[in-house]
Amino acid sequence: MAKVTTLKFQIKGVDYSVNVNCTSTGEFTASLPFEVSRDLSLRQKLTANSLAELRSEFHNAINRYKEAETSKEYFIAIKYKASGRYAEDEGGRPLFGGYSNDYNFHNSFDTIQGVGFTFMVCIKQTKDSVVTWFATNIQGEGNTILHPELKFIEHPIDDYVKSTTLSSPEKWKKIPYSAEALRTLNHAQENIRKISHLLFLFIEQDESKMVAMLNNNKLLGDGN
Repeated sequence: MAKVTTLKFQIKGVDYSVNVNCTSTGEFTASLPFEVSRDLSLRQKLTANSLAELRSEFHNAINRYKEAETSKEYFIAIKYKASGRYAEDEGGRPLFGGYSNDYNFHNSFDTIQGVGFTFMVCIKQTKDSVVTWFATNIQGEGNTILHPELKFIEHPIDDYVKSTTLSSPEKWKKIPYSAEALRTLNHAQENIRKISHLLFLFIEQDESKMVAMLNNNKLLGDGN
C-alpha cells in the first residue's frame, strides 16, 4: 500500500493530517480519526475508486460541517483612550487604577494631552468553534471609515456586512448590538465633536479675540 497524498484540514481549531494510500488493486483509502469521522458524519475508513472521488467526498463533508457550524452575532465595539489630565478624576487621581493601563495612550512625538473615543458595528463569527471578529461595511454604500457620514444614518442590522478582520479585537470593549445603544453612542460622540469644534474655532482666532473670550468666560460659548 503506497502513500499518494495527505489531506490537511482543521476541525474545532485542531490541525489534522491524514494520509491517502493506494492499494495494489487501485483502491484509494484514508483512515480518519474517530472524532473527525463523527463530526463529519463519515465512516472512519474512506474508500474510493479514484483520488478525485475520495477528495470530493471528504471536502464536501468538510464544507457541509463548517456551514452548519457557522454562526454570526452582531456587536458594537468601543474603544476609549485618554492621557494627561483627561486620564484623571476631579481630584487629580489617575483613572483605571494608574497611568499604565489599556485606556492610556502615549504619544512620544507630542506633549499634548487628549481623549480618543470611537466605536463600530462588528460581527462575531463562530466557525467550527473558532471565533473571528470582523469590522463591517454598510452593504452597497461603502466603508464607514472612508465615508463617516454613514455612521449617523440608521440602518437595519442586515445592512452591516463583513469587511476586514477586526485588528486586535481584545483591545476593544464589545457589547451586544442594539439600535438604541448605537444611537446613544452616536449622540455622545456628537457632543464630544461639538466641543472639539468650539475649541478649533477658539484656537483659529486672532490672539486678542482669544484673550477677550477667556476673560469673559466664553471659551465653550456658554458663559460659564
